[in-house]
Amino acid sequence: MIFIRLFLTRKTLLAACVMATILTAVSCKKETAVPSTNSGDNNGALANMVFMGSSDSNFYAMNAQSGALLWKYASKGTFSYASPFAHNAIVYAGSDNEMYAFNGVTGSVLWKFSTGGSIESSPVVSNNIVYFGSDDFKLYALDAASGNIKWEYTSGHNLSSTPAIVDGVVYAGSSDGYLYALNGATGALNWKFNTDGLINSSSPAVVNGVVYIGNRNGFLDAVDAKTGHLKWQYNANGISLEMTRPIVSNGMVYFSGWYNIGNFKLAGSVYAVQESSGTLVWESLNNLGFSSGPAVSYNKVFISADDGNFYALDAASGAVLWKNQIFPNGALPSVADGKVYIGGGGSGFFYALDETTGNVDWKFNLAINGFVVSKPLIISNGNGN
Repeated sequence: MIFIRLFLTRKTLLAACVMATILTAVSCKKETAVPSTNSGDNNGALANMVFMGSSDSNFYAMNAQSGALLWKYASKGTFSYASPFAHNAIVYAGSDNEMYAFNGVTGSVLWKFSTGGSIESSPVVSNNIVYFGSDDFKLYALDAASGNIKWEYTSGHNLSSTPAIVDGVVYAGSSDGYLYALNGATGALNWKFNTDGLINSSSPAVVNGVVYIGNRNGFLDAVDAKTGHLKWQYNANGISLEMTRPIVSNGMVYFSGWYNIGNFKLAGSVYAVQESSGTLVWESLNNLGFSSGPAVSYNKVFISADDGNFYALDAASGAVLWKNQIFPNGALPSVADGKVYIGGGGSGFFYALDETTGNVDWKFNLAINGFVVSKPLIISNGNGN
C-alpha cells in the first residue's frame, strides 16, 4: 500500500511508510546517503557540535560528545529530508519549501528563502553560493550571506538530488531522468545525460573526473564529468537505485539498492564495485532493501537497512562487523571521532554509537513524532570532519 504513487518524492513515500511503522512497529523505507563530511570551512566557532533535523518539526544543535541540547528551532514543517551544511559558522537547512540560514552558535535565523515546492535536496556551499534543488523542478543558487537569488535552473521534474560542486561545475540529478552539469556561476547548461530512469534522491558523487549516480531502472552510471559521456554502467538486475547516494573510497564505489518497482518482494543489497570499471567486488546484506545509502570511514561501511538494523560492514569484503536494531527508518549516518551519529526515528532516539562495537555512547530523546531524522552534520575540528 505504500507504493501507490511511484513517480515523485521520497517525502510522499516516507509519509506512508511512517504510518506503516506506527501500525506495525517495524522499520520504514526512506532515502539517501552522502559522505560524512557535509560542511564547508571556517567553522571553528561550531567545533564539537552536531546539527540535525527531525520530522518533529525541530532543528537541533547538540554537543557532539555528550548529546546535550545546545539549541533548537521549531518550524511548522519538517527538517528531516534535507541534510544541513555549515560554512563560515552559518548552518543551512531546508524545511518543507524554505531554506534557512542559522547562526550556528545561537540558532538565530539569519535569513530564509521560499521555493515553490518541498526541499528534499540538501544544500551545498561553494564560493559563497548555496546550491540546492526543490520539488518545484528548480535548482537554486543563492548568495550564502544574504539569501538573495543569483540564478535558478528549471529541470523537467522534481529535484530531490543533492548537488555536487567540483571545479566550478554543479552536478545534480532530476526525476526527469537527466543528470545535469551546470556552470556554477551562471547556471548555464554544460551538458545533460539521459540515464533512462527516474532519479529520485540519488545524488552524484564526483571523483577523479567521473560522476556516479543511480536511477530507478537499476543502473549505476559512471559519466565523464567534462563531456557527459557514459564510461560504464553497473546493472543491479532491476533493483531500483533511485534512492542511493554512491560513495567513492580507495578505488571502490559503494552504494545500495532499494526494491524492484515491479515486484517489491525483490529487495536490494549493498554493493561494492571497482571505481575504474564497475566490476562487482562484493554484494552484502542481500534482499534486505535499503532506502538510504552508505557512509564509509576507516575501512568500514555504515548503512541503515529496512529490516530495522543499522549495520557496519568490512569495506574490503562486505562482512558484517556489527549491527544494532535502532529502527533508523532510512536515516543517513555521519562518522567522526570514533562515533557514528545516526537517527533512530523508529525507536524515538538520535544516537551516537561506538564506531568499533556499535554500542550506544549516548542517545537523545526525540519528540513523539520524530520518526525521521536527517543526516547529521558533525563539526569536530571546525571543518566538519
